[in-house]
Amino acid sequence: TQGTIEIKPDDIDVTVENNPGTINREGLETGWMSIKVYDSDNNSMVPINVNGSLWITLNGSLSSYDKGVYLQTNSSGYFNYDFDPNCSHSVGAHYWIGGVLNEECYKDKNITSPQYFEVYGQLKNYLDVPSYQEVFNVTEPVPIMFTTYSDCKGFSERPEENPVVNASSYTIEVYHPNEGWLGCSSDNLYNGSYNCTFDSTGHEEGNWSVRFNTSKNYFNDNT
Repeated sequence: TQGTIEIKPDDIDVTVENNPGTINREGLETGWMSIKVYDSDNNSMVPINVNGSLWITLNGSLSSYDKGVYLQTNSSGYFNYDFDPNCSHSVGAHYWIGGVLNEECYKDKNITSPQYFEVYGQLKNYLDVPSYQEVFNVTEPVPIMFTTYSDCKGFSERPEENPVVNASSYTIEVYHPNEGWLGCSSDNLYNGSYNCTFDSTGHEEGNWSVRFNTSKNYFNDNT
C-alpha cells in the first residue's frame, strides 16, 4: 500500500526574555533585546541557527517599524540583539517586536505584543552671545544668549530636535571667583534660544564665566 505523509513545521512558543527599558542614544550604550524560542511539540528549546527577525520603531508609532534585522538563535535557543539607537530614532517612546521567520522546521511566530522602551537623547547648549573673551565695562549691560540642540545636531533625520524648542527648565548663571555663581533672569524665545541681560553695575572687574542649564523630557540634562 501507498500513503502520503505530511510533515508540518513544529509549533513554537515565542516569549520575551529581556527588554531594555531605556537606552541613551549618545555614546556606546546599547539595549539588550532577547527572545526565547521553545518547541512546544517536542517540549524543548529550539536548536542553534533557527532563523528570525526583529523590528524596531523609528519614531514610536507602531506604523514606523524599520526594515528589521536578521537573527539566528544561539545554542540555548534565544535570539539576542544589542540595539544601538542612532539619529534615525527619535527620542521618547519606542516599540520592538520579533520572532521566528522563514524557517522550514518551525512556524513563523512573533512575540505576542510589541515591547515598550524609551530612547533618551542628550541636550547640547551652545553660546551665541557674547562672543568668546568679549570685553564689557562695569555698568554696561551684558547680553547673554544660548541655543539648545541635541546629540543629533547636524543630522538631517532630526530637524525637530535642532534646535530643541521649549526646554522644561532653563537657567543662565554668571560666575566670578569673588562673587560665586549669580542667577540671570532668563527668557524663552520659543525658537530653541534663551537669553538674559546681566547688569554689571556694582560687580567685580575681571574674567567672568557663563553657565547654562537645560532639561527636557526624554533628554539627559545639560550644564
